[in-house]
Amino acid sequence: MYMKKITFCFLLLISFDVISQNHVDALRYSYLEPLGTARLSSLSGSFGGLGGDLSSIHQNPAGLAIYRTDEIGFSLNSKITSNETNYFNSSYNKELSNFYIQNLGYVKTFRKNDENWNRFSFGLTYNRLKDFNEDLIILGNSNESIINTFLNNSQNTSYENLNPFYEELAFNTYLIDTLNGEKNNYQSALTNTENDLYHQNIINRSGYMDELGVSFSGAYNDFLFVGFQLGFVSINYNEYKSYIENGFETNDDRTVPLPKPRLAATGLTLRSACGSVWSGDKPSGLKCATANPEGGKGYNCAS
Repeated sequence: MYMKKITFCFLLLISFDVISQNHVDALRYSYLEPLGTARLSSLSGSFGGLGGDLSSIHQNPAGLAIYRTDEIGFSLNSKITSNETNYFNSSYNKELSNFYIQNLGYVKTFRKNDENWNRFSFGLTYNRLKDFNEDLIILGNSNESIINTFLNNSQNTSYENLNPFYEELAFNTYLIDTLNGEKNNYQSALTNTENDLYHQNIINRSGYMDELGVSFSGAYNDFLFVGFQLGFVSINYNEYKSYIENGFETNDDRTVPLPKPRLAATGLTLRSACGSVWSGDKPSGLKCATANPEGGKGYNCAS
């Protein structure tokens, strides 16, 4: 019994909070852009069955065996992101330009013409998977205020149990307050005569998703090509939100708190992939590729 009490107290001391991802995070990190070399980007990433490209190695590492000579290459990207927003008949367009290295790689090929396995290759490549940089600005005038949303959600709830990310912030900044000293009845800081309020919501996103790959491949009589890759995927994402309402009779400038005004996410994961490519005797023969990245299966065929 004494040991059980010690174990229980020890678990209490080392306990910690666990925060999970939501569906927005899953969609953000699962949808990748067809970035890489200029050749791969021009074909929207359809290069897994062809090979011989510094970016296609990340799709199917067997494509590394297509190389017959050494190669060093890089690709640059100049990107302009334009977002147009519409809010209560008010539109705003925000452009953001960005310049970065999209792909960088080195391939070393070892030839053995007198053997069935006539070629082996090693590749070290860097590839941008996604660029998160963009700005959103939403602005306009309306008779509504986010304070009314805080007020409606707080009614019949004690101020001790308010949502700490929404209504409690509004309560602590006196955007809403208890009515006649009651703990679960609230009133708004707005007056009934206030209208035509100016709203401004600014969302700044920045960051990237990159992969560094180490690949090995071999060619068997230039008919069967196999490859293996270890990929180190890194994520760096930042999001900042700022919300302002103007035009109040009691205060010319009021900043309304929003939940999670800043989000920062970083991560590093290890990915492994293996694949094969085979082709007919003729140069125009069918080339098919199979890959098994991250426990899933993928197939790609091209002529």
